[in-house]
Amino acid sequence: RKNYEEFNIILKFLLSVQSVYFPHTKSGGGTIQITGDDKKWHEMKQDFKLDDVLQKLDLKIADIVRWYKFFSDEAQKILGIKQDDWVQLWKNIAWREKDNLEGNVRLGIEYLQWAVMLKRIIEEHLQKEILDIDEVNNIGWEDILKIDTEAKDKPRIILRHLRNKKYSDDDKNYYYDRYKRLFYLANDFGLDYQPRVTVFVEGKTEETIFPEIFEQYKGNSPENLGIDFINFEGVDKFLSTAKTAEKLRKLLQELQKQEKQQILSKSKNTELNQIIKNLNNIDIVISNWTSFLSYNLTKWQIIPFFISDNEGGIKHFLEAEEPIKYCNNTYNVPNGWKFLWGITNDNKPFQGKDFEMANFSDNEIAKVLSEILNKQISSSDIQTQRNTGQGIKQIDKDVEKSENKVKIAKKLFENLLDEYKKTKDKKLFKRPIFKAIDKIANLAILNYPPVSREMELKNKKYFEKELKKK
Repeated sequence: RKNYEEFNIILKFLLSVQSVYFPHTKSGGGTIQITGDDKKWHEMKQDFKLDDVLQKLDLKIADIVRWYKFFSDEAQKILGIKQDDWVQLWKNIAWREKDNLEGNVRLGIEYLQWAVMLKRIIEEHLQKEILDIDEVNNIGWEDILKIDTEAKDKPRIILRHLRNKKYSDDDKNYYYDRYKRLFYLANDFGLDYQPRVTVFVEGKTEETIFPEIFEQYKGNSPENLGIDFINFEGVDKFLSTAKTAEKLRKLLQELQKQEKQQILSKSKNTELNQIIKNLNNIDIVISNWTSFLSYNLTKWQIIPFFISDNEGGIKHFLEAEEPIKYCNNTYNVPNGWKFLWGITNDNKPFQGKDFEMANFSDNEIAKVLSEILNKQISSSDIQTQRNTGQGIKQIDKDVEKSENKVKIAKKLFENLLDEYKKTKDKKLFKRPIFKAIDKIANLAILNYPPVSREMELKNKKYFEKELKKK
């Protein structure tokens, strides 16, 4: 009878507050909806007085705290598993995503929803924060309102004090930064929703074939190690439109000086036409790649890594344009974060400035091109182009056709694997592509996703140290 009476008074209280404290509660198994004008609901909530409800039901705020403790403990038993932070993860999943759950887990979600609602009611009534749902597990309900949630220097027995230490530095407590806290939380559970390394490659062929080579070589997909491959479609996509605009401005200033001549010099006319061409080829809507690289490194600690042919302006961009802004300083891309064919591998074992020439012999390339292009191409043809510093696309015009490029790269790698299966010669894996993959994998493994502010700051020091290297 006592339990029935307790249940009855809890039910009366919940029915009295649930329409005001949407969306932290359920009724009849369905989500409470705000019907009509939202303004009317907000006015109703503003006019709501908890003291009136408590007086009517002969309750005190202590009773609500006691129920909050009960619902929290029940939710914790079901959803907490063996680690308190699981409840935090459940809290941050949209309620609508949980509606299809059944059985014991669904019951745990219901307890969690009621606990969230009661916590909100108590905090708004007292105008202060109280301990979170999984933080009241090891203390009596009578002590819940006595705990200072802001304290960092108390004995480390209260979970909130541990979290304040975990999520804080001298300037700020990031416990209240929802996205930062979720970032730490997801990392702690190994969810890896953000990559650890983003590998920028220069074409669709590389974007397609490199993840496959990675998986064959490492026995694990790059995604599982927190590695993404992105095609940046050539160095022009990296260059800031602001730089092109600056060139245009300087040229126009020169043209103003020549105004009296009423005619452009041949060199200036050529320069103007080239800049106009560049502007036509650049999508100005695309945000600056430098901002993209810097944001990901600063916000999410995602290391940018570049694999590229040694041609065009990419080398200059990576080594002279200072494309990374970090901690109010600008940096060039350090050697540890890039691999340029022919430079990083010092033209060994093969001379070549693109993927194919740098990684495969004359005979290997000639065999595949003859097969894919249905033409007779000899190893001497390859050697001639190699000796003059040319790439694979200069060997035959059909190499550049979109349907051929990926086929050629895949076939070259397949033949290399077949050769290894026959000979078991480990020297075949001394090719530059495997050194690049090892470099990327090591970066990902050593880039520990931060689970606390302390680890995040340690990573930050490491990034600064690497960026200062040449």
